[in-house]
This record gives sequence, structure tokens and C-alpha cells, in this order.
Amino acid sequence: MSRFAYVGSYSPPDGKGRGITVFSVDSVTDKLLEPVQVVDCPSAAFLCLNRARNRLYAVNELNEAKGQIGSVSSFSVDTETGKLKFLNSQSSRGYQPCHLSLDPLEKHVLVSNYGTGSVVVLPISEEDGSLEPSSQLVLHSGSSGTNKDRQEGPHAHQVYWDTSGKNVLVPDLGQDRVVFYQLHDGKLVLDSTKTCQVVNGAGPRHVVDSPGHGRFVYVINELISSVSVFSTDSPSSDGLLRHVQTESTLPVVPEVEVSACAEVTVHPNGRFLYGSNRGDDSIVIFGIDGQTGRLSLVGHQKTLGYCPDRKSVV
Repeated sequence: MSRFAYVGSYSPPDGKGRGITVFSVDSVTDKLLEPVQVVDCPSAAFLCLNRARNRLYAVNELNEAKGQIGSVSSFSVDTETGKLKFLNSQSSRGYQPCHLSLDPLEKHVLVSNYGTGSVVVLPISEEDGSLEPSSQLVLHSGSSGTNKDRQEGPHAHQVYWDTSGKNVLVPDLGQDRVVFYQLHDGKLVLDSTKTCQVVNGAGPRHVVDSPGHGRFVYVINELISSVSVFSTDSPSSDGLLRHVQTESTLPVVPEVEVSACAEVTVHPNGRFLYGSNRGDDSIVIFGIDGQTGRLSLVGHQKTLGYCPDRKSVV
């Protein structure tokens, strides 16, 4: 079976890319081969495939400085050649859409708008998988204000479905917390019985939970380069999940003065966690205690490139 990789990029003036590049993948060495297609798709900052791998969705993180509202594009995928065919695009109803995900039934695309601190729900057409106009816009309000440059307002950074497929976790970098929602009849409903509160100024960017059981939530904090661990067992009366641990993602003696985290991933076996450091240009590796969720440092791996932003375990 043919394998393909889809790589998004930023368009001018924020980057030098054209959109989405499709690579074929060598089935033996896993190396990327020559591109089979380059698709014009403005600032395709985050991509998501459906389970059948015949539809692809991309956020278009357009230039907020020019007053450009973001959008989301949909494509059909030729599973034999890997090539994309544009279906349509819909507004994200906010600035700087930075992440998107499909609900477990693949009936909706959820999008986080970083610039306006909001989450939008876009129904998926049952006919061809294209996107319908948004059915809901959820606006976050308020911020911790600790970091005056980055936390002047809310900044929803991710829409993550937990292991159970019932909860949507939205880390808000501006609010220093992770907000929990559930999706009912195509509408996001706030779950006030759960929230992860990180220290002021941490700037939570992305989250992941424990594979299989979801007993622990791991939050990577962009602004202070750390990972915080929370237990989902027995939240407090005001909904706060119990803080277990926070560990730095940087080496004991950092090689650079400025670094910021980006992505966090847990290995499918649940035994290891990986976090990316932009600036230190490394991947931190932690071992995970399966009983307590606590992290223990294994080491750091240089990425041999600049500013590692997205990653996954394959």
C-alpha cells in the first residue's frame, strides 16, 4: 500500500511556502521521496486527515496584521496517488486559526483561533466531505496578563479530543488554563467540573492524555518551557484537576537564552513523553510512571534543524 506525507507551510509574508506539499514515503526506509504535488493553500499551519485518509483539512492562518480573517480548507485525497483535490473553504470566524481536529464520528471539524481566543465548529458535508459554514463560535474572555507581550488576552491554542472521545480540551495560552468541553448535537458545551490551572505566566500551548485510560493530562507550557502533569481522578469542588508535577523541558545547562515549547506527544505504549523545544532545538524525552503519571527525565535529542514545531510518533 502506498504511503504519503503531507507537509503544511506558511505563505509570504510570514513564510516562503506555497501551501501543502505531498511526499511519497519509502515503504522500507521511511524516507521522504520526491514531492508528488504542491498545492496552493495559504499558510496551511496545521493539517488533519480523516481515518479513511481520503479527506484532508487544513487551517489557513492568514495575516492578522492585514486584518485577514482565518479560514479552513478541505480536500479530497486520491488514496492511490496521494494527490489532493480542493473541495472548498470556510471562514474560521477568527484570527490566526492554529489547530483543528475531527470529532470521533467525523461529522465536525473543531478549530482553535489563537488570535481571537475562540473555538469554532464546522459541520462536514455527508455528501462529499467538504465543510459547511460554522454552526457555533465559542469566545474565551479574560487572561492572566502575567506576560504582557503574550497574555494580553485569551489565546485558544489547540482542540484536543481525550482518550475517551467524550471531552474536548482547549489549552488557552492567555488564560493559563485548559478548558474542558463536550460536544452535544454538534454544539460545544462547557464542562465546569474540570479544568487544568497552570502557574501564572506558563502559557499552556498543547495537551495530551494517557493512552488507553486517560487518567493523566500532560500540558506543555510554551512560555516557561515545562510540562505539567494533572490527575483526572477526583477533581476539587471547583473543578480543578490535581496537579501532580511540573518539569522543565530544557537541559540543566541550556545552550541558548531563549527557548519556547511547542508540541507534546505520548508514545502509544504510554511509557514515554516527548516535547519540542524551539530555540534549544531539541526533543525532551521523559519516562512515564504508569501508576502515578509522574515524569522522569531520559534525555534530550537535537532535531538537527531550527525551531521544531510539530511532531508525532509513527
